[in-house]
Amino acid sequence: MNNSQYRLGPTQTPKGLKILIFATFFTSLCVALFNNLFQPSLEELLGLSPQGIQNYYLWQLFTYLFVHPVAHGISFSFLLSLGFSLYLIWVIGSSIIQKRGILSFFLLFFSSGLFIGLLLFAFQELVVYAPYPFLGNTATLYALLIAWLMLFPEAQLLFLLAVPIKAKWLILSILGANLFIDLSSGAWLNALAYFAGGIFGYIYPLIAWKVHGPFPSLFPFETVVIKIFGGKPAKQSFSATSSRAKIYDFKTGRAILTDEEFADEMLSKVSLHGKGSLTWRERLRLRRIARRKKKR
Repeated sequence: MNNSQYRLGPTQTPKGLKILIFATFFTSLCVALFNNLFQPSLEELLGLSPQGIQNYYLWQLFTYLFVHPVAHGISFSFLLSLGFSLYLIWVIGSSIIQKRGILSFFLLFFSSGLFIGLLLFAFQELVVYAPYPFLGNTATLYALLIAWLMLFPEAQLLFLLAVPIKAKWLILSILGANLFIDLSSGAWLNALAYFAGGIFGYIYPLIAWKVHGPFPSLFPFETVVIKIFGGKPAKQSFSATSSRAKIYDFKTGRAILTDEEFADEMLSKVSLHGKGSLTWRERLRLRRIARRKKKR
């Protein structure tokens, strides 16, 4: 079987994406280590704040994306959170780049960051003032996830690395849970940022890529939006009613074979290397395939 299943991420990473990931890691680490050595602090210089924009620190509309939030110096939770954020950029970014190209990915990433930044600035100026700079790319990650979902509307993901679940329900559930938690705790700025990221990740592919979303009931609205901006809906990678939608594994960042293809690959693997060569995940999926066939 393809050795990519044993990898922790995509088989190929574009150079531009590597630079983005390294820049985020390096900047976040420097801010965590040396934040209070400068006056104003690094968070105040690089994070998004009304005072900064009013003082013409316009770079903050982009640099806040490269600074992962940190409470008190470097901790295990900080490294874990930063690592997971960079991992999502790596996997989702590689998939979008493979489908749409490096330029489309960076336009999506930075335009969503700019849109979210301007909205947060206006919200703080007009509604609620926040005493601390806004940091992190979590809202932009939601834009990337929704945009990825627009490219692969019927894709599935392996929840907990084992259970296939429709990507649209998993991603929207996570976004909804995040919004509920932030709204219930009064974190209005975070909730607005996540909502804005999700909306931008939905609207941008309609306008720039001319693709429909994962819900057929919204197709009439989406077609109108696409036509307003001068285009025709593009053909989707998966039809809305397709029963052969591919499964995407976040561990590898690649599509998994259909049940029939998977069973054939496993039989070939067993014949060459024996039953002991199968991983626990492969055995689990084979058992599920066998149970489904018995029910039929």
